[in-house]
Amino acid sequence: MKAFAIDLFNRKMMNSITSREFIHHNYVELYERIKLISYMLTFTYPCFFIVDFFLFNKLSCPTFKINLSAIHITGLVVSLLFLFIYHRYKNAPKVVIVTSYILTYLLIGAVSSINSQLFTGNIYAYIIIVLGVAVFLPIQPRHLLMLFLVIHIFFILGLYFFEPDHFAFLSKMINSTGTAVISFVIALSFYSFRKNDFMNKLKLRQNEENFRRLFNLNPNPLILTKLDNNEILLMNKHALEYYHLHSSNLAHIDGKFLFQNQEEKHDILQRLIEQQSIKNYCMEQQITPTIKKWVMLSLELVDYLDEPCILIGVTDITDLKKNEEELFRHASIDMLTGVLNRRSGMEISLTSNCPLVQNLKNLLSPISILTI
Repeated sequence: MKAFAIDLFNRKMMNSITSREFIHHNYVELYERIKLISYMLTFTYPCFFIVDFFLFNKLSCPTFKINLSAIHITGLVVSLLFLFIYHRYKNAPKVVIVTSYILTYLLIGAVSSINSQLFTGNIYAYIIIVLGVAVFLPIQPRHLLMLFLVIHIFFILGLYFFEPDHFAFLSKMINSTGTAVISFVIALSFYSFRKNDFMNKLKLRQNEENFRRLFNLNPNPLILTKLDNNEILLMNKHALEYYHLHSSNLAHIDGKFLFQNQEEKHDILQRLIEQQSIKNYCMEQQITPTIKKWVMLSLELVDYLDEPCILIGVTDITDLKKNEEELFRHASIDMLTGVLNRRSGMEISLTSNCPLVQNLKNLLSPISILTI
């Protein structure tokens, strides 16, 4: 029970640490997005000023025009201020800046739509910015909910004072509230998706690190190659030493030296695709231009970084092959005369297709029968 409680506590601690890592990662990425948005708005504001000071020059409602110009100037100042902080202060508090930026632009959208009640009577600016924040700047749900609540209450109060028509006020309040709710749900979905994606990538990276650690700790030579070509992805220290290679040249090593020829490689790959693994496959390899060794390969079809690969374990059996040849030589050759002994001669005669040997076998067969 105590061990279970400790394990549960450790899991909670790991989840908490991972959540904090994601929050930091998310704010860093949103910080970069705001930079792009600020650049876009900075280059767009001249078009807004043409509308404010030329197209609306003879507008019958000067209050609307003045407020709209002030809103656009404020937006330009905020964008330029952010770009100044971004390029001047590399260690700026990203959480505070991102949250402040979102709050400012939500406020600008609300004020723009309230100001529109003096002339056009629409709430498009508020709707566009709320949806834009939900899609492009999904911060922590509880923080975003707080910002939405504060700004939306301010927006509803502004509508109440600037919209004289009671039914128009109710319609806009319902539409804007529905938009805010939908925007929050969209932001929550995007935030959850980004968090799950971050967690999966983190687990994948941890699994890759564990795989590499186990791969390098294995006492036998191990090689990981791609299935579709001869590219070597990984070789542990023992494999590099065994094949007299250097890790710095790993990217330039052609993996076809692992097989004697293309036909053998093709046959092995076919068996591997059908059986998923091949155990104890013996072959002779050219280690260097002057060294040949006998090896026993164990091949396994695995997925590495979402790509089919071959994991090859190498066991050196050169000494066993030498002992086998030595035993065969002692069992086949007479030590005194240096020629094949009787047993080896009989084996050769029984398996030979030579016509003379076949005739001799035919002549001896009746004698063998009589002897029996």
